Amino acid sequence: MRNGGIGFIVAIAVLLSAPAGAASKSSDFDFADGVWKTHIRRTLHPFDAGSEVVELTGTKSMRRVWDGAHVEEIQADGPSGRWQGLTLFLFDPQTKQWTQTFASSKSAMLTASAAGGFKDGQGELYSTDTFEGRSILVRSLWSGIQPDSHRYEESYSDDGGRTWHVAFQATLTRSTEPPLTAPPAPKAARAFDFENARWKTRISRLMQPLSGKKDWAQYDATTDIQPIWGGQGNIVHIVGDGPRGHLELMGIRLFQPSSGQWHLWFAHTQGGLALPPLVGEVKGGQAALYDQEELEGRPVWVRISVKATGPDTVLSEQAFSADHGKTWETNFISRQTRAAAD
Repeated sequence: MRNGGIGFIVAIAVLLSAPAGAASKSSDFDFADGVWKTHIRRTLHPFDAGSEVVELTGTKSMRRVWDGAHVEEIQADGPSGRWQGLTLFLFDPQTKQWTQTFASSKSAMLTASAAGGFKDGQGELYSTDTFEGRSILVRSLWSGIQPDSHRYEESYSDDGGRTWHVAFQATLTRSTEPPLTAPPAPKAARAFDFENARWKTRISRLMQPLSGKKDWAQYDATTDIQPIWGGQGNIVHIVGDGPRGHLELMGIRLFQPSSGQWHLWFAHTQGGLALPPLVGEVKGGQAALYDQEELEGRPVWVRISVKATGPDTVLSEQAFSADHGKTWETNFISRQTRAAAD
């Protein structure tokens, strides 16, 4: 679990020592797109010089979603079996900084983001975390970047960044073979399989929710949905245009085995990841996920529902409630029709 307990001032000091943001650009992680063979060394107790080291081998596949957004899936085998990971990289065009957000298939929860940038041919991102009850700093480092190889290293510090202890090392070489096939997810985690496809989408968006105004904007869009972790999650990419301009966003849906619930996060082209996620379940063929947010300074409940309305059609809606669920106002409607195969 990410934790800010190490202290805001110390964390900021370490971040300020990261590569200057002005050197970073939205194409920095393009080098990592594609399929890579990876050899991983995980140090189980990084602060112990005699710690056991676990080795894993597998593949990492990474793709660009838009300029400044990449999704990475890791499939690796080790002594305890298959390890699956998901990493989201987002570039903020205003701060010129990158964020790195990770989830494992076991937790299925995106952690708080590391932040930083690139300089002199390598990337450095920093975050806070806890390890065995202690607050630590975490440094993520990409180095040795060549067209067909690079290294990734994650190190921990419990003394404000004065010393660093390696916790995770990965050596990567580009592969011309497909990535490792993910083991099939359990049936309970396959509730969104029907939506894994490319869709023509008509979007209606209420511009000023809960204002009493009925000013709707229309968009013609494409929705592309791809599974991860053998169906335990999926990545939703929506791109649309209309009289009100361009619309582009990404949804990350992950099924958490321990709770039996789905979690949904949204990211947008301005580099942001919305936290906390919406959480919910799929019952009777319909998904309903909820959270609480602020709208113009007041708390509102948010509900997103998804259901198949036919073999080749899907309806998704977002609604807000300002009275704790007594009444709901729909403000986003997405009508999807399966696109013809290329």
